[in-house]
Amino acid sequence: MEIVVYRTSTNRIDYVLNTSSIRCTGDCAGVIDAIPTGQLFGMLSQLAVAQGITNGYTACGPSCSTPTVTKVYQSLCVSRTGSGNGTHFQSCDITASCEKEYAVCCPPGASGPSITLIGVTPTGSCGIGPNGLPCETTCQ
Repeated sequence: MEIVVYRTSTNRIDYVLNTSSIRCTGDCAGVIDAIPTGQLFGMLSQLAVAQGITNGYTACGPSCSTPTVTKVYQSLCVSRTGSGNGTHFQSCDITASCEKEYAVCCPPGASGPSITLIGVTPTGSCGIGPNGLPCETTCQ
């Protein structure tokens, strides 16, 4: 999965998921097929933030009362085709987007960072995809 990382004018680090770069490798048959598209994109957006913390892009302070806030942007509507390792996603409308806002902290003694979804803002709407199938929302 390709993730674009950028610094905003207010010095916040944000992320953009490249929908068409999402690939399933390994033993995905049956697993990825059972995960609804919206839930899968929720997992992927949290993974983008976790990877950003690991790579040092997003600060992860010890206090959850004053967390770091970051955003993940992704396509609002996708066409999902294939199954298992052959699963592919294509953005239905590049002007429709989903903005997910997360609060991040790394409390002492925790096994990993706390990444909490605090806001979701969809822009646009879903319709019919390029393959003639209904598009699915990623914004949940």
